[in-house]
Amino acid sequence: MAINTPENATEISQRTKVDVQRELGSSNPFLSMAWLGGMISGLSNRTFEFYKALSQTALQQLPDTATGEFLARWAAIWGIVRLAATQATGRIHAFTGLGILIPPGTVFKVGDKSYTVDSLTTAGVPVDNSIVSITRSGSVAEVTTTANHFFASNAQITINGANEAEYNLVNPDIIVTGNRTFTYEVAGTPATPATGTLTYGAFFALVSVTSVKYGDPQNQLTDVVMTLETPITGVTDEASVLFQLPVEGGAKQEIDTEFRVRFLERLQNPVAHFNVSDIIAQMKLVTGITRVFVKEITPAVGQVTVYFTRDKDSSPIPSAPEITTAKNKLLEIKPATTSDADVIVSAPSELSQDFTFTDLQPATDSMFAAVSARLQQFFEEVPEVGVDVDEDVYRSAIANTVDTSNGDTVETFTLSTPTGDITTTSAQLVTLGTVTPP
Repeated sequence: MAINTPENATEISQRTKVDVQRELGSSNPFLSMAWLGGMISGLSNRTFEFYKALSQTALQQLPDTATGEFLARWAAIWGIVRLAATQATGRIHAFTGLGILIPPGTVFKVGDKSYTVDSLTTAGVPVDNSIVSITRSGSVAEVTTTANHFFASNAQITINGANEAEYNLVNPDIIVTGNRTFTYEVAGTPATPATGTLTYGAFFALVSVTSVKYGDPQNQLTDVVMTLETPITGVTDEASVLFQLPVEGGAKQEIDTEFRVRFLERLQNPVAHFNVSDIIAQMKLVTGITRVFVKEITPAVGQVTVYFTRDKDSSPIPSAPEITTAKNKLLEIKPATTSDADVIVSAPSELSQDFTFTDLQPATDSMFAAVSARLQQFFEEVPEVGVDVDEDVYRSAIANTVDTSNGDTVETFTLSTPTGDITTTSAQLVTLGTVTPP
């Protein structure tokens, strides 16, 4: 039975005064400044506070409305705990002399954020410093290396061995464009491609760091520059976050809304040992994992393939270390009769889909922003690995967009891209690419 909570203390006071006057006909509790009316008003205020507390208590009696400590206690009955806040981790490129040591506990900073070195790190040289090619377009030379160079933009390097002297430079301002490519400016018009025995030289340390504080504000993107808090002889003051390997994984403590969704998902999908629901629940114990896709009997009988995403990170597609962490967590509940090799945890292959509008009405910046946000939400919730995205479904998401700044809804729109269903292969997951306005 629902609790009939009064709107405010005045409602309680008025009803009480009517009751008192009915029982004590000679009294007049409605008189201002009268002791009887004052006593009723005071008691009504306290009674209203009790009603509010009672209403809040009623919400805690059911898991779908419980909050805070009560939600945590409900979830604990099913062995589910709130995910704790986590630190950001990653590697940075520090410019040093050969053999220089960077001790554990060394602090690098970005603004007011601090990151400590995880373990003793010694500066060295690249194992393979050969260059496949140097080509020039205008004044920009592009270098392709044989192996992963592990550079960040503005790394201190030298280019050697080119017969065309203009390419041979000390500490050019490089811009990293890929794991094996970077560019820099050259003077003049040397022949392209460069000839000779091409190599690069660099003394640097790949330093593993962990944020001092917890939460997503500690995450840092590629090429962000960190500064040494205390100088070390032989180490430059600045280091950079590696290309495509951001310092990430920092997350705030799981809030009630997220915790409740995960808890109710567990209640609504009864778990048998190592079934789909059990696998999803176990994977989501890893902070940052948002979606899990379980492919039973894949690729063969006796095997299972599990894909997952991290939609709150800079890229939803997990890295190799994140895949290892997720698999280790899943192996904790693996049946004893199942081989580790038969539990396959993998990142989906990203299929980035651009959206190009040739018309959108109302033709306002706020409506385009609302549609872009709706598409982002759609692609973080709806697509599944290896499942085509139906044209009617993504068009419906656009058509039902509401511009919350003014209440406008989409009147008409026309897309030049995509057209029709968005088709995938077995391991692909459709993600949102660039959204272009009319």
